Amino acid sequence: MRQDGPVDEFIVRGGRFYAAWRGPLVVVASRRPLVEAALAVRSPALARTWRDRLATLPASPIAAWRSDALITNLVGVPTVAYQIAIEPPRLAGVVVAQFAHAEAAALAAERLRAGAWGSTLAPPQEVVAALARLVVTTRGAELEARFDERTFAGVDLAVMTAWAARLGAPSP
Repeated sequence: MRQDGPVDEFIVRGGRFYAAWRGPLVVVASRRPLVEAALAVRSPALARTWRDRLATLPASPIAAWRSDALITNLVGVPTVAYQIAIEPPRLAGVVVAQFAHAEAAALAAERLRAGAWGSTLAPPQEVVAALARLVVTTRGAELEARFDERTFAGVDLAVMTAWAARLGAPSP
């Protein structure tokens, strides 16, 4: 980790990411200019948007709101956004994905349960086994996938992180 003003740089296997803290919240991005731009915004409308997004986060010590392509690329069904919440020290948590409509959420759930990936970046075998252990439910246009420390038993964190980083990149 390297600190440079209000933005911290984290160097990890396979790349870097940048973060800046604002009270209990943190802005994280793959590029420093994105974090700096987020810190510079002083728009009441944008602030309201983020307050609304953060209000949807599950109560948890570790929670994130995301709009990247990770789940879209995993199941081949476009998501609107998703939230992740993790409860340490057990590493139990939930991913809640919002889809455009209930049929899309049902299709994504069906694909997750069946291991029918919508991605050309097939998961490593140990990740396939772990994803099969997710407890997947839907409520309307929302999909919920619950996990705990047993879900990812036998998964090499570095392998999963590298695969997920490629999966989260925008699709052509």
